[in-house]
Amino acid sequence: MVDGNWEKKMIYEHNKENILMLSLSVNEQWCIGTTTHGFRLWSVDGRQTKKLCLPNTVRNVCKKHGVSSCLVLSAQDKYAVAGIRKELYIWNVETEDLSKVLYAHFQRIVDIRSLVVGRENAVITSSIDRSIKVWDLNYIFEEDHHIDKHELTIESISVSTAAQIAVTSTRGCIGVWNYMTGKLKYTLANHDMGAIVTHALVNEAGDTIIAAESGELLFWDLNSKSVAFSEECKGIVQISFNKKQTKCMIVQSSGPMGCHKGYVQTKMFPSGQKDIEFEFTYRKYVDVLWTSDESYIVCYGFEKMKNHLYIHSNKSGKLLHKILVKYDGFKEVNNMVVLPEKAGIVALIDAEKGNIMDVVNKKFVKSIMGWGGNYTKDGKYGLCAPPSGGMDILDLRSGAIVRTLIPKISEGIFDVIATFNQTNEYVLYYHSGRKTIRAFRRKDGVQIANYRVQADLKGLKTSSDGKSIVLGMGDGSMTTLTIADPNSPDTKAYLNSLPSRHVPKAPHVYGQVREYPSPYNYPIYTDYLKALRTVVPKSKKRR
Repeated sequence: MVDGNWEKKMIYEHNKENILMLSLSVNEQWCIGTTTHGFRLWSVDGRQTKKLCLPNTVRNVCKKHGVSSCLVLSAQDKYAVAGIRKELYIWNVETEDLSKVLYAHFQRIVDIRSLVVGRENAVITSSIDRSIKVWDLNYIFEEDHHIDKHELTIESISVSTAAQIAVTSTRGCIGVWNYMTGKLKYTLANHDMGAIVTHALVNEAGDTIIAAESGELLFWDLNSKSVAFSEECKGIVQISFNKKQTKCMIVQSSGPMGCHKGYVQTKMFPSGQKDIEFEFTYRKYVDVLWTSDESYIVCYGFEKMKNHLYIHSNKSGKLLHKILVKYDGFKEVNNMVVLPEKAGIVALIDAEKGNIMDVVNKKFVKSIMGWGGNYTKDGKYGLCAPPSGGMDILDLRSGAIVRTLIPKISEGIFDVIATFNQTNEYVLYYHSGRKTIRAFRRKDGVQIANYRVQADLKGLKTSSDGKSIVLGMGDGSMTTLTIADPNSPDTKAYLNSLPSRHVPKAPHVYGQVREYPSPYNYPIYTDYLKALRTVVPKSKKRR
């Protein structure tokens, strides 16, 4: 600019493609143009030009006027890096070749910035998945270690400890994992194109999966990886097993908003033969349950503008009686649980308390303030973990606080998951704001672990031995954590037995052995000195 006017100083090489965005490199040595099919680089002095092409299936798009995908350069302008969709694309600037493609984020990359300062040679990426990652370009070409994950978010997770597998459901398929090694063994989908999976549940033996896919009820035989039973079953909202896993319950929903109708059927497992069926009306769906002795099936329904409990016979499906849900301080019911070892006792869980009902004697028993529906196997203790923060262990017989694990601190309203592990030795607490899972010893209330997850937690299950925690993540990955209690005498031996502590050695591959020169081959030293002399400047002779 001279005297307030722009003057043309230089014309770069002619470009035939439309320029979506122009930018200047951090060191101001290159002018970078973003095109639909890649990037163009012009040196500021006009002596060099580079053309970096994207793969045929990838395109740059215009996000808004004058803004598109950004390209950054590494130290000494050796590599060019761009973040497009979920991947990082890395080019060698000198050869203009695409050197590497990295799966960087679970969701679309929003921005990429250069971090070439001092000894730092890195780039920073940010994504819609709410993560920021720093990539060291000095080690970007090291060997990759692939972590298995789904392309879509995990919706639910089910565990079989006997077979050491975890079954995850996404919108498009069912994943079968070895939860001890973290490897995705295979995926299942009855429809290759357009499959919509809503439920997937594996039995404890680990040989059969019950799934709901695209309006069908499927029984998958994992030994043959094929469908053993199939039946049209639209609108499935619940699939569950009884205690001995000899029957499964399927609940379907139909009807207009506010006047839904639930269709309940039980089938023999694994044959799929129909056992009983019945219908009930409801306004808000709450899971249908067997009582602890499996004599009755309890439904939470709605009739004549009032909430009722419908009690059906487990043998015939006949409606035995219905109970009007009425007690002091009634709130909208969010969940219903069955207390173990107490036949006919169910609990209606709302936002403030748990309300215990006796469905055999048709009466309200009591309310337990703060109880969220979690309990130990003997039904003596429960957990109070409100969304506002804090966690206590409750005595379900008296409703008193036995021990405070997390004091009540105002942190805002967040989603929390609080549960006992299968052996009732530990209490697990997930906080969506902190994105951490904390483990507490139930006997003394001591916190023994605090683990931060890499994405939103969608499902949490524990193995029947109580030692493993299996997590289904929002980024499509499955994570297994091991509870390592320093006070447990078996911890060290169990950790040493984990597959991650026994990495198999890579097999020897013939023809790929690197041959090193013999140290007794003396001509190599003289050849090295001759080569060194050509690059070292000659020193001036002293006078």
